[in-house]
Amino acid sequence: MKRIAFYTVLFIQIIVLSLLAIQYNLIDRTDKEVQLLLQDRTFYSESTPIYINYEIEEIPKEKWDIEVDQEDVDSVYVLLEQGENGISNVSKVVLEKPNKDAAQAFLKASFSYENRGMYYVHYESLQRVMDERLIEGIESDKALVATIKIAPWGQSKITSIENIAKE
Repeated sequence: MKRIAFYTVLFIQIIVLSLLAIQYNLIDRTDKEVQLLLQDRTFYSESTPIYINYEIEEIPKEKWDIEVDQEDVDSVYVLLEQGENGISNVSKVVLEKPNKDAAQAFLKASFSYENRGMYYVHYESLQRVMDERLIEGIESDKALVATIKIAPWGQSKITSIENIAKE
């Protein structure tokens, strides 16, 4: 009996680990793709991990569509709209999870703090440390844009990083 229980637990672990590996690769098949501007203080070098910050982490007060006290807010949903240059910007921030069938992309974030009319959030699903292969050929004096695929289950993946002219 113990032998059957052991093999059953082992089999379940193999299935779970396989699903986790497949899930990450299934992100490439999703149609929700956004381009996000990276902040100027994004740091990268050849010898250290590449840590990135996104422009959409700073949200103006007028886009904050939440009436409750910020102390009571744990997680919020940031709705993104595509700008004329193809880069996504914050459309508004809400407490309720938007409909998955909505054409508008959204990301789940946690509220960090407020300072001088700006709200700062942290995105759990966005990568902070990226693969060095993504920044080959990138010039540090130009603005950076990350192309990100967002899966229906909330996970995201950086597919490319490119230079654009600073505005």
